[in-house]
Amino acid sequence: MVATIAHDIDHRGYNNDFFNKCKEPMAALYSTSTMEMHHFRYTCTVLQQQDNQILGHLSREDYKKILQYIEHAILATDLTFFMPNQKRLSHRLENNSLDLNVWEHRQDVKAILVTVCDMCAVCKNWDVQQNVAKLIYEEFFFQGDEEKKRGLEPIPMMDRARSDQIPKQQVGFINFVSPAYKLIAMIFPCCQPLLDGLRENLDNWQRIACGKEPGMWEVDKSRRKP
Repeated sequence: MVATIAHDIDHRGYNNDFFNKCKEPMAALYSTSTMEMHHFRYTCTVLQQQDNQILGHLSREDYKKILQYIEHAILATDLTFFMPNQKRLSHRLENNSLDLNVWEHRQDVKAILVTVCDMCAVCKNWDVQQNVAKLIYEEFFFQGDEEKKRGLEPIPMMDRARSDQIPKQQVGFINFVSPAYKLIAMIFPCCQPLLDGLRENLDNWQRIACGKEPGMWEVDKSRRKP
């Protein structure tokens, strides 16, 4: 619960690639999973403040162990770890070898769970999904604008001039993350509504991408006000 609440704490509005490409000080502090490591370290700082010591009753050994669990969960939100985590868990399900009594298996399940929580907007009702997409792309475009100022070429997803590709990009993204929701629905059948919501939103984005529904993005209105 602590990890899911704090997994994006003190987010700077840029992705890890930005810090590395622009040689920002943050990248010098954390060479891999830059922002995720920052979120974890910041969480540790918050937990050590006088009014926030919710783990203060634990023994030194248990406190260290809980911080390791929190670090593992927060780092799992780095999508570079998503495919390896998903493949391991999928393999265990296919072989019917998943055992939640085994620590390593539980860790993989928790990693996928926190990833699913992180991206859960793809499962929510269509109005929420559209609004969250707009907010996310405003952040993406802000990074793209900053990269252009520095003479860098942003990836299409972060290039405001390519906003007409948003529906197609959303279709690709949802197809990329959907295996996680399929796995979670298999392990925890009560999570099936998440997968159902994802499929409904995927269908809506596909209809827009194919021109069967009107678009939802206005480039000029997406620009941040000075």
